[in-house]
Formats: sequence, structure tokens, C-alpha cells
Amino acid sequence: VRQLHRRGFFIAFWIGLIGFLSIGYFGDSIIKVWTQNSIPHQQTLLWILLTAAYANALWQPSWVLLMATNRHHAISKIFLLCTVISIILISLTAERFGLEFAATILIGMEVPLMLHAFSSSISITKDSKRLFFLSLIHPAIHRGAD
Repeated sequence: VRQLHRRGFFIAFWIGLIGFLSIGYFGDSIIKVWTQNSIPHQQTLLWILLTAAYANALWQPSWVLLMATNRHHAISKIFLLCTVISIILISLTAERFGLEFAATILIGMEVPLMLHAFSSSISITKDSKRLFFLSLIHPAIHRGAD
């Protein structure tokens, strides 16, 4: 399970990073083709939304582990709380501070979810936080070797 968790995180991290950078750099062209130039491109907004999406992708393998072991109750409550807080904050601030600020709130929502998902899944797998994160760059650690 530890090895699967590390592999899932490895894949989410690197594939997500490739997608993040690719869409970030080529997003203007993609949006122009996709919308037939009917929507003005907002590069800052795109990068903020991509950051939120990438942050979400990073904790998904840990979330799957929590669901597979029927230990997803706490993260479900955190998700619900973060969603309600985000809706309230966005509805109170979007008009005054703009879409970029509203999108930044989405990044903030990902942080407690990410922290809980990583902490809980690392605990379940009896993994080391240090080795879990090092598994991104060191092949022997990536394979689950300690």
C-alpha cells in the first residue's frame, strides 16, 4: 500500500506539473481555438486556476487511500467546511476584488485538504513524511524501499 501511495503521488505530481506548465504556457492558444476568440484571455486568472487544480491533483492519491480504507469521514467534513467557507468568501469578495481574488480563495481551500490527506495517508501506510516526499525524486524510495 505504501508503494502504491508513493507511485500515485509520483504520477500525480509529475503528470500534473506537465499539465500545469503546458496549459499555462499554451493556454492562450487553446482558449482562442476552443472559444473561437469569443472570450478574452486572462493569463493571471488562468495561472491561479491552474495552481488550484494542480494542488487538488496532488492530494488525490491520498484521498483515494482514505476512501479505500474507509477513513474518509474527517476529510469529507473538512471538504464540506472548506466549500462552505469558500462560497461565503467568494460571494462577499468577488465583485469588489475580482475574479483573480476569488480564484485565489480556491487555492486556500486546497491547503487544509492537502495537509489532512497527506498526514492521514502517511500515517495509515506507516510511511515517513521525509521518504514519502523524497520518493518524487529518488527511484529506490519511489519503489517503496526504505
